[in-house]
Amino acid sequence: MSGGEDTTQRVLHELDAAEALARGGEPDAAIAAYIELVPRVERAFPHDRLVLAGALDRFSAALSTAGRFDEMTEAQERAIRVAEGAGRTAEDLARMRISLGDRLRDNGRLDAAIRAYARAAETAEPETGTAHPAVVEAGIGMAECAADLGRHGDALHSYRWVVPAARRALGDAAEPTRRAEAGMRASASVRRRRIAAVAGAVLIAVIVGAVLWEQFA
Repeated sequence: MSGGEDTTQRVLHELDAAEALARGGEPDAAIAAYIELVPRVERAFPHDRLVLAGALDRFSAALSTAGRFDEMTEAQERAIRVAEGAGRTAEDLARMRISLGDRLRDNGRLDAAIRAYARAAETAEPETGTAHPAVVEAGIGMAECAADLGRHGDALHSYRWVVPAARRALGDAAEPTRRAEAGMRASASVRRRRIAAVAGAVLIAVIVGAVLWEQFA
């Protein structure tokens, strides 16, 4: 075996070891390993950029577990750029953006997660159409994050295209379809109650104003 091949195998082995650290609940040790490994991956695999994209994706996951959100986003965005340059499909790139959205969402960064999901949908939709599992997944993520932020109007805006797309792509009985339908009903209910509350408050204000006018006229 040549020295170059030996280096390649060693780097792959150490990538597996870093992943094992991350899965074993040692994100800081995994992060330290990835920081040292990423430049070596670039040197060892100059003609296979997908190995680098995969390493950066796993590095991003470890950073997410450690709560290092800005670095996590930077690593994942770089992974996406590398994967795109290596010829990955729009669907693959969209799923990498969905992973970014999921990591941001899991750490409470809901606005940033919505942006990641929106870019995922925008990436895939021109190639796959709206009725595609990746686009549906991104749309559900956008809607659920908006609902979690109390922005039920925004959530309904997403659900109104996601639900029909999910039915076409996955079928009425699929779990994502049912989840989207339930989310749309919940957001619609909250929005109706809010509108009714505002209308009630306006009516009360009008009545009070009329009474006061009668008294002081």
